Amino acid sequence: MKKVKIIAFTCVLYFFVYGIQLVLVHKFINPVVTPLMICRVIEGVFEGDFKVGIHKEWKDLDEISPNMMRAVLLAEDQNFFEHNGFNWENIKKAIEYNKKHKGKKIRGGSTISQQTAKNVFLPPSRTWIRKRG
Repeated sequence: MKKVKIIAFTCVLYFFVYGIQLVLVHKFINPVVTPLMICRVIEGVFEGDFKVGIHKEWKDLDEISPNMMRAVLLAEDQNFFEHNGFNWENIKKAIEYNKKHKGKKIRGGSTISQQTAKNVFLPPSRTWIRKRG
């Protein structure tokens, strides 16, 4: 039993340290690809679209209008400038709604920051880990 605890602790520690390292790297270097991008390419190939690929061109923030950045952020997360990555009020409302409407389409409470983190670090599967991650 002690060996299992040590292995579990080591795995949790590894993933925590690995996650911190990825965040620090992505603070300075744009990700080349994300799990979501790779999954979309694979989906395209399985659907018979062999021309599918990853086409992106990074732009420096100073090349983008501040009004455009604000508009895009607010279109996805209306309270983006009023929270620090977690909108606790929306999360609480989503939990209450989902308890009340069991079995129906669930409501999410994640912010654009949380969605971005999921898209960069997790595959786009509908699993418990992705929903809670």
